[in-house]
Amino acid sequence: MSLLKRIFTQLTSTEQAASIHWNMEEKAYALGSDLTFSVEYHGGAVEQHIDNVEVELICHLHEISGDVNAVQVKLVSCDIDRDFFIPAKQKLQKFYSIHLPKFSPISNDICHYSLELKLNHGTSAANNLSTEIKIAPSEHISTWFQLLNALNFVHQSHWNQPLNNSYDAAQFVQKYRYRKNNFVEQKSLDLIFRFEQYNDYLDVFVEAYIANQAQFSHQTTNSFRFTIEDNRVDLYKSKLQEQLSQS
Repeated sequence: MSLLKRIFTQLTSTEQAASIHWNMEEKAYALGSDLTFSVEYHGGAVEQHIDNVEVELICHLHEISGDVNAVQVKLVSCDIDRDFFIPAKQKLQKFYSIHLPKFSPISNDICHYSLELKLNHGTSAANNLSTEIKIAPSEHISTWFQLLNALNFVHQSHWNQPLNNSYDAAQFVQKYRYRKNNFVEQKSLDLIFRFEQYNDYLDVFVEAYIANQAQFSHQTTNSFRFTIEDNRVDLYKSKLQEQLSQS
């Protein structure tokens, strides 16, 4: 558990306004998990009605293939509460939860997330809360990275890429390039891969080829899907080595 993160704002600028505190105990949430938080509503001099509370999870993508501009994608946008009153001079605490999409990109230097909370009430304009969160790899994805490390593959690069030239939120994927030096006959092997995370397993779509050989007509790519269902690296080492031997 990380230190408690608190963000403070005012519903209105008048002396009679209520105030709210956003309490979030986690800094990072695993892909496909539930993001939980609480909001404390501190009543002002008078009772205040809240029409609805909206939440948005926004993904900020940078360095997208084929586009030099950053893109913001709303992965979650929904009402989490509606039609309630904040009692005058009393504290009201409510707990909320949203589910993080399994196909969300992982937080890194070219992918950031912000969680936005908006309260709508009839007496004044809506007010927003905002904080940055991190989406961490799932246990299956962590197992895959540990597997590559065990086989002496080293990270080379990563980037964001739209699938099918679409800018729909579900069509963005992260791709990674890992390399193993001296794989065979002093030649290095490159892996380019992306993830598809499901409830009980992970599919890794891999393209493997001898590094720096793309310019030759005889260069071939070994494309395959590798499935991770367990979190023990030793279960997959020989299987992946066998698959890569075909490259």
